[in-house]
Amino acid sequence: MGNFIVDELNDRGTKYFLIRREEDRKICILPTKYLKHKMRLNRSPNTVKGIARSLVYFMRYLSSHKMELEDLFGLPYLSQMEIFQGFLHYLKSRNHVYEQKSGKIENNTCNLYLRNVFGFYQYLEMLEGQFGTLSALEEREVSYTNKVGNRRTRIVRRFEGYLKEYEVKESGTDREDLIKLLEACDNSRDQVLLLFLAETGVRPGELCGIKQIDFDWSKQRVYVCSRTHQENEARAKNEEQRWTTISNESLLFLCRYVQEYKDILIRSEYLFVTLTGKRKGKALKTTAVSAMMRRLKAKTGITVTGRKLRHYFATERWKGGWGIETISRALGHRNLDVTRRYIDMDQEVLAEATENLFQSNEMYATIAGKLL
Repeated sequence: MGNFIVDELNDRGTKYFLIRREEDRKICILPTKYLKHKMRLNRSPNTVKGIARSLVYFMRYLSSHKMELEDLFGLPYLSQMEIFQGFLHYLKSRNHVYEQKSGKIENNTCNLYLRNVFGFYQYLEMLEGQFGTLSALEEREVSYTNKVGNRRTRIVRRFEGYLKEYEVKESGTDREDLIKLLEACDNSRDQVLLLFLAETGVRPGELCGIKQIDFDWSKQRVYVCSRTHQENEARAKNEEQRWTTISNESLLFLCRYVQEYKDILIRSEYLFVTLTGKRKGKALKTTAVSAMMRRLKAKTGITVTGRKLRHYFATERWKGGWGIETISRALGHRNLDVTRRYIDMDQEVLAEATENLFQSNEMYATIAGKLL
């Protein structure tokens, strides 16, 4: 069975992904063109790398059936369905993993890999018209109501053979756990990281990309924006740009962090930097944030992730009286991008709601009293 691998190439600060045949290192042209297309659309490197893995798994599966990617276009509907559903069961059985087989792979994950594969085929349909279309993707008319209440219909293409998905409910971090995690931190930088994630709802990748010029000390606001070619490869998801606000207590933690590590921070443009080792003074990477969270779990027994802290943020804002659309905007969700022309008004509403929440919530004063 042929094997395929994902390779990386850095061209003038931009990362590209290639798919190669392992035996001769030959580049697989069509999937590599698709990955380059996704990078040109400013998709995050992690997203594109995930797509590349999905394609590699599918190419390995097709190779076991002595098929190439283009061969599927010539197959009838039932044969295409058999191939795609067979791929799902191939994933579910962990046949795509060459190392020791252990644990399990969720149906949701298998379906995600296949959706990535369909994205590639739809790209071929649009730009490489000689291949035709996939009959396994059926056209359906769906109706929906837009944000102003108007009824609309549109045509979508759907695959009816996915594995049954189960809703994954992840609870957020609560206040007591957050205080325990802050007490267990090794340094003030990690405390500020946790507080920023809990209070602003930003993603760890967005937080690592924040530069010192992005913080407005007078208004206690952090500017989250998307930048490419950052030394730690951090970036805002979905090309989001927004302001978010921290509490007075978190500002005190930030001041202590800046004072303690001013000799390091003065040589960096980033707000969060590596404090020791070979990368001392360099912009903090998301892998370092994940490692910090694993250390905290080992110390406290409390599982903390960026997703849990975003869940905490959303829950606290909901309790504080925020509307769901304000929360969604604060989290940087793409579904409110259509309101970008109102961004100035939205940011002022967001800042005012944050300030009111901090003034009425004693939790942040409790944290400061315990740790400062």
